[in-house]
Amino acid sequence: MWEFESPRGHHRKVVMSADKIIKIEVLIVGGGLVGGFLGAQLQQKKIPFVLVDPGSPENMIDAVKDGRTTAVSLGSKRLFEKANIWNPCLKEYAEPINNIRVLEKGSVWSVDFDHKELSSDPMGYIAENMYFRKSILDCLKDNSHCFYETSLTGIKKHDGYVEAILSNGKVVHAKLLVSAEGRKSPTRDLIAPQIMSRNYAQKALVVHLEHEEPHNNHAWEIFTVEGPFAILPLRHLEGKKSGIVWCKPSNHQWETQTDDELQSEIEKTFPYYGKVKIVSKRWSFPLSTFELNKISGHRQVLIGDAAHAMHPIAGQGVNLGWRDADVLATKIITNYENGLDVGSDMLCKAYERERMRDIKPLVKATDLMTQLFSDESKILYGIRNAGFAFVNRVPPLKRFFMKQAMGL
Repeated sequence: MWEFESPRGHHRKVVMSADKIIKIEVLIVGGGLVGGFLGAQLQQKKIPFVLVDPGSPENMIDAVKDGRTTAVSLGSKRLFEKANIWNPCLKEYAEPINNIRVLEKGSVWSVDFDHKELSSDPMGYIAENMYFRKSILDCLKDNSHCFYETSLTGIKKHDGYVEAILSNGKVVHAKLLVSAEGRKSPTRDLIAPQIMSRNYAQKALVVHLEHEEPHNNHAWEIFTVEGPFAILPLRHLEGKKSGIVWCKPSNHQWETQTDDELQSEIEKTFPYYGKVKIVSKRWSFPLSTFELNKISGHRQVLIGDAAHAMHPIAGQGVNLGWRDADVLATKIITNYENGLDVGSDMLCKAYERERMRDIKPLVKATDLMTQLFSDESKILYGIRNAGFAFVNRVPPLKRFFMKQAMGL
């Protein structure tokens, strides 16, 4: 048995007894970008938790298995700094985004965002997911209650705690269950929310390129009726490497194209960097969105993609999840330091109310934007481009959209 004192002297115990029961404050199911980030925040404040993930650390940082990139807003970068996981690894591989250009294919109008219009800080950063995961894993590596290659085999809610049976034979009693397993979260069903979903009949291609001209820390998003094309700067000695996220109808045959054919198609869509060369594996995934009518239940809350999902058109999905984790961590820390129940109905409902004010408008706006730019109407085409011109010429409106993109 080992035990600890809470900051205000409220005696609490973590019991590792002969029957392998662990009594803890928080159980986090899912140790990815969002669940792992929450764990790092709780660990920093010495709040005892168990983190469970079926994946292995080796697979989590395998660039071949997942080469997707993440656009980290300036606001999210500051959250990472607060949790001490904006470490030398991320600093080395995260490429700043100083400018963003948004336009529609075939149009002379665009919206051009320059970080200097708000501050000297970049608008955000781009890095492969593996580097974010590595930073989180490094932060949690000495925590003996982070169980990888482990899943839940049973779970039951009681009045004062949640009981979880793990595949490694241990039993966890936690005041609060946090579901962070992603879009297909099995523990989400314990809350049984009504899911309002939309399948976009699109898929996204992710691939890394080297190109003739430097990216100069610019990010681009080009809207087409088939779906948006985004090209994002990646770290490279000469600034000549980028990642693309390209959305097209589900029946598009990227898989059958040769590298030469795909490179030619990319150059026609985006001619600004000259000749391109594919330097990675290709990854493809279907696109959909969903909303929930609730993200909390008895001693349980949802965070990240377990709580919401959206089209990558605005690049805000994981940033929204990090804000979930930050709000939840703040409430857990406050309750814990004041000797209060970290899984109380009051905490869970307060988390839900605060997060829904952020989640619902962003999910709806992203869905509306996706539908708006998928419409081939010439009238809408003119309206969209007039909107680009208007935003670009009205500084207060432009700064508003910049702050939204930067998570400020």
